[in-house]
Amino acid sequence: MVEKLSYTSEPAVTIPALLCVPTGRSEPSSAVVLVDPRGKKAALLDEQRGLVGELLARDVAVMLIDVRGIGELKCRIDGGWTHVIAGRPATGMRATDVRRAAQLLRSDERFRADRIGIVGLSFISATARPATTAEAATKSNTATAPTGDHHDPRLAVAALFAAAIDPDIAFAAIELTPGLYVDYAKGQDPQLPMIPRLLLHGDLPHVAALIAPRRLLMTGVREATAYDFTRSVFRTLKASGRLRVEFDRLGPAGFPEWVPATLP
Repeated sequence: MVEKLSYTSEPAVTIPALLCVPTGRSEPSSAVVLVDPRGKKAALLDEQRGLVGELLARDVAVMLIDVRGIGELKCRIDGGWTHVIAGRPATGMRATDVRRAAQLLRSDERFRADRIGIVGLSFISATARPATTAEAATKSNTATAPTGDHHDPRLAVAALFAAAIDPDIAFAAIELTPGLYVDYAKGQDPQLPMIPRLLLHGDLPHVAALIAPRRLLMTGVREATAYDFTRSVFRTLKASGRLRVEFDRLGPAGFPEWVPATLP
């Protein structure tokens, strides 16, 4: 069953959404907020339709949202002047949109408030199908996308920040690009959204560590050592089994296979 709805993220900011609910359940189910860089409707097409279908088959409801600058709310808010004009970067606005969606799910009696998570996607497949979990396991420790793919990490980064900020989000599955923000300082372009002064405080592995000891899946990382800090924090909190870091994207089968294992 698919419901069309909207919710208020902030004053004068209305977020359109689609809510896919498993049928035939008599007790509350788990639920995820899913953000796709192409918008909520795209997540029901092509490869992501398989992802949504797999989650529903496992009794996990899926809320698909258009955060600010995406889908029905498409506009140019990703430029370098956004944080100057609006007083904060686009990533912060989108993280708020994602958090409000999770709060809405927690307030819905059809879903378990302690089993609400986030799935943030980055890769957009042009022609090639995504690698399966088994195929990803046979690849080298260098993250590569299939031929014809590209990545757009804006929403995955926002989803990561939302999970880090909101302690009531039970788990997060984040499909990131191989780069880190420190790469900007090295003269490289990791294709990450602009967040002014972030490196004064940390990088993506430090943000990810804030999710500990909750469940976290990170895919598409660059190398084995990139998230060593995150691992050390989970290990210190005796939660190593709640962190999974993959070198390659998992594809539409990988996320729903892992999500049930993240539940408390």
